[in-house]
Amino acid sequence: LALPDVDQPVFQAQGVGATQKFLPLLQLTDPRTVDAFRTVNDGVMGGVSDGGLQFSVTDGCGVFKGTVRTEFNGGFSSVRNQGKFPDVRDFTGFYIDCKSADPSKVFCLVVKDVDAVMTSVNFKARFSPPDSREFGRVLIPLSSLDTPERFGRPILRPPMDPSALGEVGLMILKPSTGAFALQVREIGVYR
Repeated sequence: LALPDVDQPVFQAQGVGATQKFLPLLQLTDPRTVDAFRTVNDGVMGGVSDGGLQFSVTDGCGVFKGTVRTEFNGGFSSVRNQGKFPDVRDFTGFYIDCKSADPSKVFCLVVKDVDAVMTSVNFKARFSPPDSREFGRVLIPLSSLDTPERFGRPILRPPMDPSALGEVGLMILKPSTGAFALQVREIGVYR
């Protein structure tokens, strides 16, 4: 195995083709789904960033918000949902229905197969949310989740196994510092 290239594209919101099929994995319009996420911020490394996922009654969806700070070796905030997910190997990629008042912020979709959950390995794909006027659907190909990493460093391990999905989450990390807010209605897969 060779170390994969760590440069990843930033995916943008895009139009949805009529022939695409969508399977929701996490519907953040349900407060119980939002409550099932756990928060992992840079405090695990001594950092002081804060963030989390809350249900907004006003917006009727989950809002991932907080502040990314780089003091004390910090620089990230994340929320993750572990669960029993369907086999998604026949799908092309993941989608996120979201919007942000600051579309200059770059977020990450973070997914793990069951083995990656047990070994603290992440597969990340960066994306920019649509602007705050309306929700948009960001499409992230499975092929972009090809860089296994642990604590921000590439590692050697087989590709993510989409037939054994174990965790799905969102992350924001430096250089996207300062206050952030991402409204999310749904995370799923498409083909």
